[in-house]
Amino acid sequence: MEYLINHIDQHLTFYYTMFNMGKVSMLEEKLYLLIHNHLSSYKNMNDTIGNMPFSYFMSYVSGAGISLIKHWVQDESRISKDELIFHFYNIVENGTAGIIKKEE
Repeated sequence: MEYLINHIDQHLTFYYTMFNMGKVSMLEEKLYLLIHNHLSSYKNMNDTIGNMPFSYFMSYVSGAGISLIKHWVQDESRISKDELIFHFYNIVENGTAGIIKKEE
């Protein structure tokens, strides 16, 4: 993910345009395939990750990851790429519930 975010940061104008084109650009579908190809190496022989069907796992991870990147690209007051990478890994490692618990 760090490589992808660095690449997007270097070509921010291009990605901003592509996200704003919507479905026509097929950018989200291409990002989904990148994530799918990467995570496929972690699935078990029975097509699961952590006893979860791979397709459900992919739906959650790709939806959240692509949405986070899209928000960052389109945000007029975007945080730095290093902050985005930090927050992404924090969500991945601790989960949303874990982050909320830390706030209590």
